[in-house]
Amino acid sequence: MLKSEMRKLLSLPRLLILIIAFVIFYMLFFRPNLDIAKQDTSLSIQYEISEDLIEKYGTELDFSEYEDLCANIPQRPESEIDRWIRKHEEYTELGITTFEDLEKALESLPTETAAILSGNLNIAFSQDEQADIRHELLKIQYLESIAEEYSTRQTINGSIGSGQLSSRTLTEMELQSLMPDYPVTYFLRLVSDYFLFMVFSLIMLIVPYSVKDNMNNMKPLLYTTKRGRHLYKLKRNAVLLGCLIIITAEIAVLFQFTWRNNFWFCKDCYITGFYSSFISAFPVTFGNYMMICAGTLLILCILLAGIIFVLAEISGNYVAALAWQLPVIICTFIFSIKFAVHFFDISQGFSVPLLLLFTSAASAGTLYFYRHRELFRTGLF
Repeated sequence: MLKSEMRKLLSLPRLLILIIAFVIFYMLFFRPNLDIAKQDTSLSIQYEISEDLIEKYGTELDFSEYEDLCANIPQRPESEIDRWIRKHEEYTELGITTFEDLEKALESLPTETAAILSGNLNIAFSQDEQADIRHELLKIQYLESIAEEYSTRQTINGSIGSGQLSSRTLTEMELQSLMPDYPVTYFLRLVSDYFLFMVFSLIMLIVPYSVKDNMNNMKPLLYTTKRGRHLYKLKRNAVLLGCLIIITAEIAVLFQFTWRNNFWFCKDCYITGFYSSFISAFPVTFGNYMMICAGTLLILCILLAGIIFVLAEISGNYVAALAWQLPVIICTFIFSIKFAVHFFDISQGFSVPLLLLFTSAASAGTLYFYRHRELFRTGLF
């Protein structure tokens, strides 16, 4: 009987609909963030340098390695563009003597002036020539910012800033961690969008499966048989087991995204590094942090599957079933916007564990009371 219910739940048409929904979510939500992480020049430089530093120094940077890093930061090369800029008064009159000065000045100059200066440069030098110089400057600036941030964090000796961040002191390993900023930032953006898809897929899977018997008025007939009177238990077990399979597969795809987009090179770094803006509520490496996030999503989705199942079971048609799902959808959006992008950071405190506890109570309570209702109806209570 359980196999039969599982086949109904995970039927080929439903799985095809889930695949189509995944493609739509991927095109609209997942790919834009992943493309930014791939195509942004500054992010590609962060990845390139961070990977080199981790390979050279390991996951942490001690003081002797910091001195070696400072000693090996390249000097700014004098380029042909720099010499060209110094020959033209329209640049030197504004205090611009190098390409780096020009890049900074363009952000604050009037639009018309900035257009003239950049236009003249574009006439004299190709975009490829400018991109090569810009790339070298960004590498130097990033190395300098790493050295500066390391020095600053060591100066404050692990004390976090004021307000709510003052409640935890960083460990020495975290203060020395070479964790870059972008992997956790884009991972959490991906998790936030991915959680919406996971809950949406549960609704698409469970609602048609549960509502079908109600629309056909099959329950009264099924309750006349011994097996039929145990239908609720079978359907509940099928839903929980089937959703576990689907969610596990979806999480595997999530990790495939992180693997293909080079997030795992820093998996052994403490997620709270001296150059990372994310401060975790407890010391943890980035690899373990991703596993914790995935485990939290898995548990949360299984708990929500129980609630979605009961709400669908009490509905007589698809419109009513979808209306009953609105509280779940609203709570999912709130979690995605407010909690998922700050998974276990220090500003959240115990909010995520408390949320799991509350959802566990809601799911268990919903399943318990609906079970007793069905037992009364079938005369088994």
